[in-house]
Formats: sequence, C-alpha cells, structure tokens
Amino acid sequence: MKKLTLILVLAIVSKIAGAQANTSLSNLTTTAINKSLLPGTPTNFDLGADLIPWRHIYFNGLIFHNNTQLLSHSVATQSIFLGYNANTLPNTGTNNTCIGGSAGIANTSGGKNSFVGHSAGRFNTTGSSNTFLDINQDNPIQQAVQIPL
Repeated sequence: MKKLTLILVLAIVSKIAGAQANTSLSNLTTTAINKSLLPGTPTNFDLGADLIPWRHIYFNGLIFHNNTQLLSHSVATQSIFLGYNANTLPNTGTNNTCIGGSAGIANTSGGKNSFVGHSAGRFNTTGSSNTFLDINQDNPIQQAVQIPL
C-alpha cells in the first residue's frame, strides 16, 4: 500500500511539474501579467525581430527612450506628441499634433494646432487653429511660420 501511495504521489508531482510553460509558450492560454515585465539584463533583448514582428501594440501612457519622453497620446484631448520632450507640459487643448523635439513645448490650452519641426511653435501657449513649421531655430522671428487656414 505504501508503494502504491508513493507512486501516486510521484505521478501527481510529475504532472504538476510538467504543467509549466514550454519554451515556445504554446501551451499557455491568455495570461494576465501583474508585475512589470523586465529583461534579465538591460539593452540585451528585443521585442520581436525583423522577420517576426509583433502585429499591434496597445498601450496607455507614455513611451520613453533613455528616460526622455518620446511619444505620448491623450485620449481625453485627442492629441498626439512625437519627439523628444514634445509638449511635455500639462495640456488641456484638444486636437493638437506635435512632431519634433520640443515641438509645441509651451502650448498649454491651445487647440487644433499642428507643430512640425524642432521647437516649432515654441512660443505659442494658447492659440488655436495654427500650423507651425520650424524654419530657423536661431531667429525667434523666423522660428516658426504661421500658416492661416
């Protein structure tokens, strides 16, 4: 009887131990992650590859590169900011698009603006329905060209 019990215990332990994920993760169902997903060592691992890319990425927040904000999107204001420190201030304006390093950096409540180029529209704080193109970073008067719609 002791031998039978030991065999049953070993069979159960073997079954439990064998229920772990395999190397291709093909035996997992949809899995909730309740911790940060971190690489074992910094800058050594990729997510996807040239010939094996991920199809879609869903995120709610910011994307950083070397601790600098690179991409942000606000569902509440329907605005998108792409570039190092592009519009990092709290912004209540709606439908803004900022593309370029520090583009629209001073805008806090202006809406329906487009800022394209490094520091484009850097002096605009509340204006609306403007398009700014970076022309000459060294000359504040030519810094951006406003194109009336």
